[in-house]
Amino acid sequence: MNIYDKRTQMRSLGVLLSFLLITGGVQAQNERKLDSLTQQLQKEQPDTTRLTLLLEVAYIYCFVQPKTAIAYAKKARTFSKKLGDKSAEGEALFYTGIAYVMQEKNDEAIAQIKKSIPYFKASADSVGLADAYNGLGNIYRLQSNFPVALAYFLRSLKLKEVVAAPEDVAGAYIGIGSTYLNLEDYPKTIHYFKKALRSFEGMNHQKGIAIASTNLGNTYQRLEQFDKAITYLKKAFTAEQAGGNRRGMISVYTNLGSAYEGVKAYDKALLHYQLALGLIEKTGISDVQVDVLLGVATVHYFQKKYAQALQENLEALGLAKQAGRKQILQNIYELAADIYAAQGNYQAAFDYHQSFVALKDSLQNKENDRKIIQLQTQYDYEKREQQLKLAQAKKTFTLNERLQRQRYLLYGGLLAAFFLAVIAVVYYRYNKKLKQLNATKDQLFTMVAHDLKNPLSAFQNITHSLTNNIHSLEKNEIKRFLEKINKSSVQLYNLLEGLLQWAIDQAGQLAYLPKETNVKETVQTVTDQLRTSAEVKRIQIKETIPETLTLQTDAKMLRIILHNLISNAIKFTPEGGKVEMIAKQVGSNVHISVRDSGKGISEANQARLFKNRLSANTIEEVAEKGTGLGLLLSKELVERLRGSIQVESQLQKGSNFTISLPQITS
Repeated sequence: MNIYDKRTQMRSLGVLLSFLLITGGVQAQNERKLDSLTQQLQKEQPDTTRLTLLLEVAYIYCFVQPKTAIAYAKKARTFSKKLGDKSAEGEALFYTGIAYVMQEKNDEAIAQIKKSIPYFKASADSVGLADAYNGLGNIYRLQSNFPVALAYFLRSLKLKEVVAAPEDVAGAYIGIGSTYLNLEDYPKTIHYFKKALRSFEGMNHQKGIAIASTNLGNTYQRLEQFDKAITYLKKAFTAEQAGGNRRGMISVYTNLGSAYEGVKAYDKALLHYQLALGLIEKTGISDVQVDVLLGVATVHYFQKKYAQALQENLEALGLAKQAGRKQILQNIYELAADIYAAQGNYQAAFDYHQSFVALKDSLQNKENDRKIIQLQTQYDYEKREQQLKLAQAKKTFTLNERLQRQRYLLYGGLLAAFFLAVIAVVYYRYNKKLKQLNATKDQLFTMVAHDLKNPLSAFQNITHSLTNNIHSLEKNEIKRFLEKINKSSVQLYNLLEGLLQWAIDQAGQLAYLPKETNVKETVQTVTDQLRTSAEVKRIQIKETIPETLTLQTDAKMLRIILHNLISNAIKFTPEGGKVEMIAKQVGSNVHISVRDSGKGISEANQARLFKNRLSANTIEEVAEKGTGLGLLLSKELVERLRGSIQVESQLQKGSNFTISLPQITS
C-alpha cells in the first residue's frame, strides 16, 4: 500500500487553485472598493466611464456574489453594444463565465467564455483572448478533461509570452505543468514547473516560488525521488514563511511528512505532521486536518503503534465523512483494514476492506463516466477545430481560385516539362533506394533471426527443465533458472525496442524539429529512466554538465541517442562500476560524452560498430548477442542533427562514446 503517493496525487489540484485565486482572483482591497464604485454608478457619468465602472464591479462581484456579478456584466454588455466597444463586450461575457465557474456551473461558464472569443479577436485584444483561453483551460481541467485543457493553456501561453506581465506568464507555466502532471507526462511537468520557479525567483515573488516548489516536490514524490522532493518542499516552506502564509505552511508541512514517509524517516515525518496540526489548532484552518491525521495514522501504522494509528485513523474517518471527501475516505478505509488485520481483529479488517472495495468501485464507475464525457468533449473539440480549418481553407480557395486558374494556363506547359524531368529523377532515385532497402531488409531478417534464436532457445530449454524437475529442485536452483529467463527476456526486449526505433526512423516518422534544449535537463531525463537498471548492478552514475549549457536541436532525437548510449554503457559495465556523462562547449559545437568502466571494445570491432553491413557471424562480437541497431540508429540520428559520433576504447579499460552537435542549427 503506497498511502503517501495517493495523498500527494490529491494535493496538486489544490495548489494550482490556490495560485489562481491569488494571481487571478480578487484581492481583499478590491472588496472594499465595491461601496465606492456602486456610489459612483448612482451619479451621472459619461457612458464610457459608466462602462468601465460596471466592468470593474462585475469582476469584483464574481468572487463575492457571483449572481450579482452576472447582473452587472449584463448591464456592461448593454453599454458596450451602445458604444460599439467589442473588447468591452467580450470582457463582460468573460466575467459572466467566471461568475458561473464560482457557482460550479461549468457548462454555462464554457458557453459564455467561448462567446467572448470572437469579440476579443475582432478588437485585436490579445490580453483578453489569452485570458479567455486560460479560463477555458482551467474549467476543462476542473472537469478532468486534460487534453482539451492543455490545448487551451498552450494557446493562452503563446499570447501571454508576447503581451502579458512576467507574473502572468509564470502562472501560465504552472497551469500547463499541472495539466501535464494529470496526464502523467513527468518530464514536461518538471520542465514547466522549473520554468515557473525560475521566473518567480527572478521577480522575488514569494508566493509563486512557494507554489512552483511545492508542485515540483509533489511531482518528484510521484516519481519516488524523495530526496529531490524534500529539497523543493523545504524551499517552498521558506517562501511560505517569508510571505506569512500559514495555510501554505500547513500544506508544505503535510507534504514534507509524506515525503519523509517515502524514505521511511518516520520520526521526521511525524514531526512535520505534528507541526501542521499545531498550526491548524492555532489558526483554525481545519479543512486540511483530515489529510494530516491520515498521515499521522499512517506513520504510527508503519511504526507498529497500532492503537494510536487506529485512534487517529478513526478521527480522520469522522472528519472525512462530515466533509463528504470520498477520495480520502477510501484511503482511510484501506488503512483501517490494515491496522485491524495487524491487531488480529480479522472481522473488523474484513468489514473495513468491504467498505474500501465498495467505495473504490463507486469512484471507479464515476471515473469511467468522466472518461466517457472527456472523450466526447475531446472529440467535439477536435471536430470543431477541423471544421474551422476546413472553412478557412474553403475561403482561401475561393479567393484564389480564379488567379490560380490563370497561372495554371500560363505555366502549364513549363510545369508539364518540369514534372516529366522530376519524375525521371525521382524514379531513378526511388529505384536505387528500393534496392538499398531490399538489401537492408534481407540483412535485417538475418540479424533479427539470429538474435531471436538464442534467447528463445534459452526460454525453451529452461522452461523444459523447470517443468520436468520442479519437485526436485532447490530454491536456489529455481532462482538461478528464473534469473536466466529474466536475462533472456531483457535481451528480447532490448532487441525489439531497438528494432522499433529503427523502423520508425526508416519510415520517416521522426520529424526534425529543432528548439532550444537544455543539455543537463535532457541527460537527467534519460538517466532517471535508466537509474533502476544501474542500481541493480550497483553502478555509479555521474554527470558533469553545466546548468546553462543549451543547443538548438531536436530534443526527442537527442533523448533516443543518449538512451541508446547510456543503456549500452550500463549493460557493458560490470557490477560496482561507473558510468559518467560529460558535456561541454567546444567552439561552436557541444560535445556530449558517455564513458563507462566496462570491458572495452577491440580496434577491429570499433571499425565495424557504426556500419550497417553486419553479418550474423560478427554480430556476437560487436554487440554481445545484439544486432547493434541501437548504435546504427544513434549514428543516423546524430547525422540528422548535423553532428558526428566517435568512439574511443581499450580492452578492459572501458569505452567513451562522444557526439558532437552544432550549438546553433543553421
